[in-house]
Amino acid sequence: MVGVVPVTAPQVVPATAPVEVSATAPRTVRALVLTALVVVISLAGAVAPQPVEAVVGVQIHDLEVSGGATFAADGAVVSRAMDTPGFAMVALSLDDEVAVEVRTALDDGPWSPWTAMPHMHDEGPDPTSPEGLGAATTDGTHPYFTGAADRLQVRAVDGGLDGVTAHLIDPFGLDRSVARRAWDRMVASWRGGTGSVATAMADRPNIVTRAEWGADESIVGSAPAYARQVDRVFIHHTVGSNGYSQAEAAGVVRGVQAYHVNGRGWNDIGYNLLVDRFGTIYEGRAGGVDQAVIGAQAGGFNTFSSGVALMGTYTDATPAPEMVAAVESIVAWKADVHHFDPLGTSEATSAGSTRFPAGQVVTLPNVAGHRDVSTTTCPGNGPYGLLDTIRQGVAERVGDQIVDHGSDVLSTRVIRGNPDADRVTLSARLKPPGDWRIEVYDPALEVVHTAEGSGETASTVVSLDGDAWELGDYEWSVAADGRRAAFEHFTLEPPVIEATAVSADPATADADGRLDPPLAVSATLWPDAAWTLEIRDPDGAIVHTQTGQGTRLEGGWFSGVGEPGAYELTVTAEDAVPVQRSLEVRYDLLDRLADTDDPVAAATL
Repeated sequence: MVGVVPVTAPQVVPATAPVEVSATAPRTVRALVLTALVVVISLAGAVAPQPVEAVVGVQIHDLEVSGGATFAADGAVVSRAMDTPGFAMVALSLDDEVAVEVRTALDDGPWSPWTAMPHMHDEGPDPTSPEGLGAATTDGTHPYFTGAADRLQVRAVDGGLDGVTAHLIDPFGLDRSVARRAWDRMVASWRGGTGSVATAMADRPNIVTRAEWGADESIVGSAPAYARQVDRVFIHHTVGSNGYSQAEAAGVVRGVQAYHVNGRGWNDIGYNLLVDRFGTIYEGRAGGVDQAVIGAQAGGFNTFSSGVALMGTYTDATPAPEMVAAVESIVAWKADVHHFDPLGTSEATSAGSTRFPAGQVVTLPNVAGHRDVSTTTCPGNGPYGLLDTIRQGVAERVGDQIVDHGSDVLSTRVIRGNPDADRVTLSARLKPPGDWRIEVYDPALEVVHTAEGSGETASTVVSLDGDAWELGDYEWSVAADGRRAAFEHFTLEPPVIEATAVSADPATADADGRLDPPLAVSATLWPDAAWTLEIRDPDGAIVHTQTGQGTRLEGGWFSGVGEPGAYELTVTAEDAVPVQRSLEVRYDLLDRLADTDDPVAAATL
């Protein structure tokens, strides 16, 4: 499992200190200064095009909101106008499902229009996962990109504002000088975009890494969790403003991460990948974009899925062609890497969502919208109406594929010559049909089974009969010309010693070291199991050994107690993990007193 390593944010050091320019300076002067900055950047070979957003740590200011007035005409409760620290994104925590809106302003400028703040429905960890158990229990809205602001007003359309907290997110360091922010924007522009969207079959598209968009690794809660595979991708929208610039987009991602972690209590940003309106793709949750990282993007269905979020609100809007092309390219690459059919369906078991209770098995498209598993409008009507088109586009980009690879047995206990499952069936599907080859590798990576054929289905049966199969993890692959090979594994596990029990704990010994009553030991094994029972005294010396064979261990210990204390009982059998337990042995005090001339000394034993 890949750990999360804190990363020190890279610093962009200008060749010459940026000139301080007042926000009230004449526009022509500021334009000349910014032009000079561009020239400095162009000439400063020592200044690497580092991700500017990494220079500034994201700040979140929590602000309690209270009602200031009620408008009788519509019943809306409106807060007072609040002067705040500088921010560019806002989210709200609420006790109830109240419809809320916000508006913002900068300095003495005009107020923005009122903007509805949609609640987050099932965007989060699976409810019973460790991450879900540690997440915030209050309701919350999505973070909304407002642009630079330092005033805020909140209104509740159908309720009150009691218990409402505003999370003011500043991913751009708005308390810095105008010149410092201008410098950062110039460096961001110099860095440029991530190139055109890849269209070659199974090519990895350009992805802005976490280091490049300035992820704050110091706030990540724990190492990423992984599923065995990815069966599907969920399409989301982040429900923020669509008005961010290309230079601001990475900062929006930083703000989303900060809110998900510090505002909602998640381990990291919830989405696995994000796409901005210009077609740039961003790495989301840490752990590897090519891995089956479990995100916090579709509560109840995070395991075996990846979430791709469109940055912005698409309830009614239609994503730009650049955004759709980027989504198709990243989903195509994920489909090829994880070998799922973008035009197919597969079963998923809910871990509990607002639409499907825990345990319900649901058949879902392999490229699905978040609303397919939750009572939400996500990813908005625009993207959801394009899903069929996106699926077709993904399939065209992927080209020839090996899909749906798997085995009917993931693990089985093996008793020498008598496994619980006497065979393992390995299979995959080829799109389109073709020649194929399956190979099975033992724990030492030696080929122990091969099969070849042609057609739509690749399949072989591996017999586990006989004593030749050693315990451990077996890898297997299915390959075909012109396609990405698929790999999986199954495990041959050792038998298990079960139901180990002793007749008395503590046990009692008399003055001669005999157990009264004798101690009986039992365990459940398997046919023809050769077993050993061993008991050691508190000093580690063996005081009893017994051997036998069969499906049941029936042992007994009668004598040999040299001193009271903790004795160690061990049951071993071929291939199985030994079972150990501690057993307390005491002297029978009445017998000791009757058999000694020094009752005081005897009583202290």
